[in-house]
Amino acid sequence: MAPGMIAGHVHAAERIARVSSPSESRTVFVNDRVSYRTEETARVISVHGVVFAHYDTRDRAAEVYAMVTLVDAGYADQHDVARAFGYSTRSLRRYHAHDEAAGLAALVRGPGRPPSPRLRSSRSRRRDQTMLGLQSHGPGPPRG
Repeated sequence: MAPGMIAGHVHAAERIARVSSPSESRTVFVNDRVSYRTEETARVISVHGVVFAHYDTRDRAAEVYAMVTLVDAGYADQHDVARAFGYSTRSLRRYHAHDEAAGLAALVRGPGRPPSPRLRSSRSRRRDQTMLGLQSHGPGPPRG
């Protein structure tokens, strides 16, 4: 078994290396040093022809981490990376700030729309707290 392989699983870089026709894969050039290739859901990023990162395209955190790392390492500027991967430069700057503040865990987001604290008024928060209190402690002693 080749290094980097798990029994029954083919490493993403090896799977892309076996592409039979150009129509099955797509190569995108970020700049003169960086490119990436996608086949099905596997993506391999190369710097000067050497594999830099590989991940499943459904793994958003892996993609964001790879983009941030490309910029941090100086292989590409944020404008080229954002354009090539279909993100805005603002998003890339935001991902970079999250990564620096809290690491890889900050790049992972759950499904659905993120909660927005601005949309919740203090009145609705107080109402929610009252409801939670009533649910856990009951309405209190009977009034007579």
